[in-house]
Amino acid sequence: MLRRSIVVVSVLVAFATMLPVICAQQKQIPAPVSITVIDPTGAVVAAACVTFAGSSQDAHVSKETDAHGTLPVTLPPGGYDITVTSPGFAKTTKHLEVASNSPNSLQIRLPVGTCSPCVEVNSVAPLQLDANMEPSKPRADPTPSKADAKKCEGCGCGSQSN
Repeated sequence: MLRRSIVVVSVLVAFATMLPVICAQQKQIPAPVSITVIDPTGAVVAAACVTFAGSSQDAHVSKETDAHGTLPVTLPPGGYDITVTSPGFAKTTKHLEVASNSPNSLQIRLPVGTCSPCVEVNSVAPLQLDANMEPSKPRADPTPSKADAKKCEGCGCGSQSN
């Protein structure tokens, strides 16, 4: 009886020491994640750029939402910072912990952005002549003859010409 108890205890001790090793070697199964991007009124935002930044180097993904404002992806378990950008909206970042084998969903509401047009001068005002056909003195703030309005960079709207 004592011998049997020693054998049972030895097996239990061996199993207990091996359990953490077995669990650590278990493959973590990727989980489905569904992201929905909406505006302040609750309407979906199509073609929003969604970037998932995880702790591992290979856990960086950027994709666009579909026509319904959703983006289904499959990600390995772990923590992700999810950044969403779309023209006319402020860049928004949320954190999501993805658990193995369980569906994850997140709704991200984008606030309206604040973009103001910038002016880029491509040429200077033409030369002005006075009554004696002499060049007049330039004004302190010459009016440009041609200017392109551009969207400011860094406000989330890009830098495309109007």
